[in-house]
Amino acid sequence: MLKALSGIATHVHAVNVPIFRNDQDIGRLARQVDHWMDEHGDTRAYIIDGHGFYTCVNTVMDALRH
Repeated sequence: MLKALSGIATHVHAVNVPIFRNDQDIGRLARQVDHWMDEHGDTRAYIIDGHGFYTCVNTVMDALRH
């Protein structure tokens, strides 16, 4: 799974993947995610509980790979 994320070429790597509680208030959820991303600029992915795995990419090709 790690090597699917852009910029990672080896299994000897650690990645923090935060998990956010799902929230019907999308604005509030977006603010939580934005705050985390601002504080942890190296975040490559996050999970929304009960909803899915989201990745942060720069290109359409990276999005398709993920």
